[in-house]
Amino acid sequence: MSWVKIKKENMNDYPKTLKRARLQWTAIFTVSIFAIVLFFSIFIIRIQHTTIDARLDSRLIELTNLSQNALDLFRIQNDESLPSFLFEEGQSIQVYGPAGNLRFTIGERMPENLQLPENVEGEIKKERLFQTIRFVDKDGNTREVRTYSRVIKPKLPGVGDLIVRAGIDVKAVNEEKEIFRTRVITFLLIFPLLSFLMAYLLAGMVLQPVKENYNLLRKFSFDASHELKTPLAIIQMSTGMLLSKKDGLEESVSKKILSIENASQRMDRLVIQLLQLARAQEYNESNSAKEPVDMNQLMAELLAEYEVYAQKKAVGLVVLGSVQKKPLLNKTIIRMVIGNIVENAIKFSPENSPVQIRLEEGKTSVMVQVKDF
Repeated sequence: MSWVKIKKENMNDYPKTLKRARLQWTAIFTVSIFAIVLFFSIFIIRIQHTTIDARLDSRLIELTNLSQNALDLFRIQNDESLPSFLFEEGQSIQVYGPAGNLRFTIGERMPENLQLPENVEGEIKKERLFQTIRFVDKDGNTREVRTYSRVIKPKLPGVGDLIVRAGIDVKAVNEEKEIFRTRVITFLLIFPLLSFLMAYLLAGMVLQPVKENYNLLRKFSFDASHELKTPLAIIQMSTGMLLSKKDGLEESVSKKILSIENASQRMDRLVIQLLQLARAQEYNESNSAKEPVDMNQLMAELLAEYEVYAQKKAVGLVVLGSVQKKPLLNKTIIRMVIGNIVENAIKFSPENSPVQIRLEEGKTSVMVQVKDF
């Protein structure tokens, strides 16, 4: 009964098959979750880059609008500049005359390579007014500047159309993009562990109904094998008492009682096998210490146990080979497994044929081969 109590307490343990299934589904869910997160991470990075670029372009348009207002307030000559409050570090404005000659530059220095499209209207013109230029400054550093150019008409008398090109150094913008990209990549490097944990929990939830059904089946097999033994014992005891007085019974009645006796014995063997199956399902090798097992003696005990059954079937039992004692797993489980195989071999062997049990020794194991004809 102590074995029953211990095993019922461990009834919620996962069997090996469900453990393997949970690991397989965990791997599938992990890959799926990570792929989804990777896709959205790339999508978020693209959105962030697009947002920053749009913000940069909006600032460039704002600078040119400020330039328009400033030109309306101040007379522009070659040596004059716009007020410094219009600018931040890394920003620049160039003012070109109607002939395309540079009048002056304020803020950061940019190349004097203004190019405006001619006779282009609509969205194409708007796109071409934005340019990204790369150049080497006086210190020998390669710089990248995003520019926006537009033609403005000052309200000052005697001043023709002017071309204003605003520029912003994209170094800070690229650094912001790089910081965000680095954070996302760092998150993606850490996320596989998180996705594995989430997938493991999700796989457990998915397999929970299977686990519950499996535990119910185990419990049924274990309980049924015990509950059936009592009525079978009563039937066998009753038929045994009747058969002991068969001389006073009719022959037909004796045959029926004998049939009941044989059927009850067969049911008893089935119940024993059911109990053994329940025990095998409950068996967990991680909780069972290894013990030295004398396989030669174990085979001798099996032969003695099944000798009567083999004689009834006119089948011979032969053991070939011998092995040394080895630290194997639970002896009861080994005896049960090999016994079931030997019993099946005897059952399905033709008369006057042998059942061979061969023992072969390995470095850390013993192989038992049962052969029938």
